[in-house]
Amino acid sequence: MEKDFNISETVERLRAGKKVKCRKCGKGYYVTNPDFITSSNNFWCDKCNDLLHIIPSVIVE
Repeated sequence: MEKDFNISETVERLRAGKKVKCRKCGKGYYVTNPDFITSSNNFWCDKCNDLLHIIPSVIVE
């Protein structure tokens, strides 16, 4: 498990299709629907189903 967890770097790595180890179990990797990998807001662990949900910031003027 990662001690220095940086959410921005993690999201960039996930959306680039790189493997990121689960913070909860340390055994699985976060996955998402491969059709929407660059825009997905939900990633889950393939072992323990821990969910990483990203809430995008939207500014309306």
